[in-house]
Amino acid sequence: MDTELSYKFSLLSIKNLYMSYCYFCNKNLCICSKIIRIQKFLKNIKKYENNLLVINCYIFKNYIISKQNDLIINMTNIIQDKFKKLNGSGLSSGMLIENVLLEFLTSKYRYIKKYNVNEADLTIFDHSFSFKKITGKSCIALNWSKNLKENNKKYFICDIIIFVVNTSKWWKNKIEDIDYTKTIKSGFYFVSKYFCSKNIKLSSNNKSNSIIDSKNLYKILLNSIDNNMFVEIKNNNVKIYEDYSFINGFI
Repeated sequence: MDTELSYKFSLLSIKNLYMSYCYFCNKNLCICSKIIRIQKFLKNIKKYENNLLVINCYIFKNYIISKQNDLIINMTNIIQDKFKKLNGSGLSSGMLIENVLLEFLTSKYRYIKKYNVNEADLTIFDHSFSFKKITGKSCIALNWSKNLKENNKKYFICDIIIFVVNTSKWWKNKIEDIDYTKTIKSGFYFVSKYFCSKNIKLSSNNKSNSIIDSKNLYKILLNSIDNNMFVEIKNNNVKIYEDYSFINGFI
């Protein structure tokens, strides 16, 4: 099904379902209030678990990325350029990009709020998400902590948004039962906690007990694409900041 058509179909299904539940809210309520009520209603209906992600993808695509695509690309490129010659630049720039994007989104859009509880980093219309950034083929951790008390900790307690900076192919050859030659495009991938808890096995290293390795991460991204939960970022080569200086951002 066409992505845009799928978005509209999902939104229509949610609306019809909710109308039968409580006459589709008060007509005087704003769309933000209606969406919040719809999401709260759907949270306990497992059959519609992906609709919560689809509606947030729709919001991200049509109300944020459609207007802020070039700005997000510029901010990301500037930070990477400033750090590229430094040791440990990948981790440092990654953390800064995550923080800058979160601050930008939460300050610009009132329905996006910071929410640092357990795995979560933000909420969109009261729906909590963990936020991760990767440049290309990589691994991520739900929590960068190595604590024996966390051995029995429950993970995947909220959905995830993964921001992939660069478009790239992660593997040259097919491995196991998945086509690893597919291209992973730059953009925001909305990830279902239910899919992860059922299909993804966490690993550990010397820094964390909650590692999602590159193969499992690839499976997650493909699932987002297959379920129309991916919002592409396009590099239009538009330079908003020709020669940005960090210090000018503080004074």
